Amino acid sequence: MNQQPHRVIYAFPHAGASSEIYAPWLRQLQNDPELRFQPVNIPGRGRFSRENGIENLNMLAERLAEDIANDFILQRAQGVSDWATFGHSFGGVLSIIVTEKLANKYQMHPAFSVISASVAPSAQPEDTRHQWPDEKILAKVRSDNGTPESILNEPAFARRLVTQMRTDYILRHQFLTRCDLKVSQPLILIAADNDAHVTPLMLQAWRNHTHAQCEQITIKGDHFAVYQHLERVRSVLVRQKACLKMSAV
Repeated sequence: MNQQPHRVIYAFPHAGASSEIYAPWLRQLQNDPELRFQPVNIPGRGRFSRENGIENLNMLAERLAEDIANDFILQRAQGVSDWATFGHSFGGVLSIIVTEKLANKYQMHPAFSVISASVAPSAQPEDTRHQWPDEKILAKVRSDNGTPESILNEPAFARRLVTQMRTDYILRHQFLTRCDLKVSQPLILIAADNDAHVTPLMLQAWRNHTHAQCEQITIKGDHFAVYQHLERVRSVLVRQKACLKMSAV
């Protein structure tokens, strides 16, 4: 008899991205015996591209919490017993805001949350990126090296990406209002040792945002390196529980 996965992972994409960023992971994990991997769809992009984007952080959190709560009902009917979240960069903060909403509104509590290369709400800088012209946003995306040139050089795709980035910059600006955010689940932090945007030291500010404990691990590479470390990430996602100490690997 095949082993049935007991945990579902809800994965939040980075700024400007859709759930499709996790397509390679989804293919590799589709027959995993220990977990189900569920990328989170964002209104206005990917599978939900025909919907209007949501620029209000609380409204977006409400929508995503409702989607996850409904999905988990279906997952439980198929034998899944618990859940956790994964979020990279912008998606890390968004994932924690959504877990807070799930706890308060649906009494749903994750086993833990994995946060990769993400600046904590209490350490978010004040910036005006949401007010930048399209050309400057596109130049920033290009300099981040997280999007293939083939997409950036295609006008239709580039325009869509700029629209998604601007929406996420508007949302990111609202992260500043959540400096007091505090959740109950343990946090597992993933830092890349050559990340020019979020250093391993910066990640430790997340300790201010949980009533539980934090663990920190380090991988090789730059800001988007986590997408090349699925085996390492999976080893974290299948744990029975998060470790209760800070560490580096």
